[in-house]
Amino acid sequence: MLNKNYKELAEDLNTKFPEALVLVDEPMKGHTTFRIGGPADIYIEPDYASIIPLIKYLKEQDVQFMVIGNGSNLLVSDEGIDGVVISLGKNSDAITISGDTMVVEAGAMLSSVANAISRSEERVSRNAETDL
Repeated sequence: MLNKNYKELAEDLNTKFPEALVLVDEPMKGHTTFRIGGPADIYIEPDYASIIPLIKYLKEQDVQFMVIGNGSNLLVSDEGIDGVVISLGKNSDAITISGDTMVVEAGAMLSSVANAISRSEERVSRNAETDL
């Protein structure tokens, strides 16, 4: 259990990060690909701009937290997770390819990354053919 009353902390999070989805006693089975897991004290889906300020705030408050992507390959005990679960899956899934550099945010699905690479390679191949 959290040092601070976690329902009070959830209210604070709702106030400080109004654009985030904040859920109390949220069953993790709805957030893992294996569909298992007990409740997280607090589950939060912040918008991209709030991720770092949220983490700083939780550290300042000495609150235990963990960061997850889309819940792939994540096993959660039926007893749940103490503290705050920060989910980046839905709000941090951008993929950017520029030249030979690829930037992939934490919530991007592997299949989306593979598709982006494939599309990028097709464009490079077409451009190479027109250069001949």
